[in-house]
Amino acid sequence: MDSNRLKFIAALACAFAVVFLLILQVATAENATKTETALFATLQFVFSIAVSWILTVLSSEKSFRESQKKFAIAAFRRIKEIERALGRAQRLVLSQKGQGAISNSSSAQAVMISLISAQDAVNSSVADWGDVIGDEIHITKEIEKLRSLRKTSDKFERDYLDNLRITEDVTDISPKINELKDALPPSLKLDEDAEDETRFERAIEVLDNELQKKNALELEGFWESDDTFAADLRGLKKGETLYLARGFTSGRPNSLLAYTKENKWIAVITNIFIDHEVNIGYDEFVDILESHLSLDLTPPQFGGKPVPVVIKDLRFIKYDDGEERQYVTVVLHQSTLPNAKH
Repeated sequence: MDSNRLKFIAALACAFAVVFLLILQVATAENATKTETALFATLQFVFSIAVSWILTVLSSEKSFRESQKKFAIAAFRRIKEIERALGRAQRLVLSQKGQGAISNSSSAQAVMISLISAQDAVNSSVADWGDVIGDEIHITKEIEKLRSLRKTSDKFERDYLDNLRITEDVTDISPKINELKDALPPSLKLDEDAEDETRFERAIEVLDNELQKKNALELEGFWESDDTFAADLRGLKKGETLYLARGFTSGRPNSLLAYTKENKWIAVITNIFIDHEVNIGYDEFVDILESHLSLDLTPPQFGGKPVPVVIKDLRFIKYDDGEERQYVTVVLHQSTLPNAKH
């Protein structure tokens, strides 16, 4: 039992004692001596003071906790900003090393070690506020886990680990994230919304960079034998034209699919952002393609405009258990976009 509950019980007991003494005084008023009357008055005064003191302490503690919580939330927001800045710095260093812009020297390693040490300090600072805003910290961590799960599920789906499908639990991640954000204080909720906006900005930046470098977007797709496609990829040739639209198979609802000029659905297009370390879910990936590139991905049966892509590569893999998976790389040329930026 915590101290606040004990204080509340003590205050309640004192209040009952005051009421009891008052009733007793009234009941014995005619026969009470002056000494007894003075004693009743003294006891009532003492118990009244005790009730007032305990309630004042409880009120002060509550005000202090509320004030401390506001300060803790403000400090936690600053810590999160530092954490995001460190994450961006780490990604930049790794990206520059991967592109050969910086050498694998002791100086570069020292920079990375410093960033990791700073990240450890951030984690320690977050833990320091656990007793004050533990629930809020837990919610933000749960949101991060769900975002990571959404990204991982897309990567596993693309890499075809153990025939993994996008399950119902995974497709429900975005509503769960929104529900958790609604449980946060307004200031932290705004930060999480800003984090989502930052993710979308990075995704759009990736699209624009790819279009600027290649004047095209390369998209990966796959066919597998145990799903409900209208045809497989055999018989297709490099340079042949396919089309993109929203659709679904038995294992993948609301997917971006490739289809032939005969309207045969033949492949699922995978999320390109997972190769760029951008935490964008599959549904968001399709929405961004549609909105930012002004594409109409409505299925042709429902009046959608065909989005042409050109086959760049075809690959066929057969597994030991007899299952086959076929891959296709298609190119969406910038010149075919409705609002192409040249």
